[in-house]
Amino acid sequence: MRCNAHLSDVRIFKSHSGPCSKDCEAEEFDNFKLRFVEWFDLAEKQVLPSQYNRVDEGIAVVEVLTVMFHMRDNNKDMMLEWAELRSIAEIPYEHCAAKFYRLCDTDENLKLDFEEWGECFDQHIKMMPCDKVQVKAAEARSLGSSVYYPSCTVEGYCLPRQCDESFCWCTSPSCVKDTRSFGPSSSDFNCNDF
Repeated sequence: MRCNAHLSDVRIFKSHSGPCSKDCEAEEFDNFKLRFVEWFDLAEKQVLPSQYNRVDEGIAVVEVLTVMFHMRDNNKDMMLEWAELRSIAEIPYEHCAAKFYRLCDTDENLKLDFEEWGECFDQHIKMMPCDKVQVKAAEARSLGSSVYYPSCTVEGYCLPRQCDESFCWCTSPSCVKDTRSFGPSSSDFNCNDF
């Protein structure tokens, strides 16, 4: 059976067994959001569904959403583009997946920023220190003035060792540079030496 979904100007055809789903209703959409968070959390923890402890509302959901965003943001520009979310929207038995992307993109620029991502799940997600550095680095890359990609933990903190094409330096988890630690970019650069 062939079912299709429209997302902007992109048409997705996906064959699967079973009936084609109707439009995603509001209650189904809210249920999809929690299923989606729990599906990701379950996969990340690599446990069997029977051993899974459900995600509680609040802080746990925000933590899972933050990790989800960072893992899907392949080009590290703090925006989720259609290509980075395609595998989600093509889930044939989740007829709410395409609606997820369309409704979450509140500024209709075909990208989800960190704020839109959180709001779509009815969560306020604050940008972590490395998230802010990633936004600035993405802007500099788009202007051609840098090729720097910040090294971050999945929780949004800076890793101690940061490098661009020429230099390495050390930072705190909150991304404060240790100006005494600048050195040539190499695999031998170690922040424990400073």
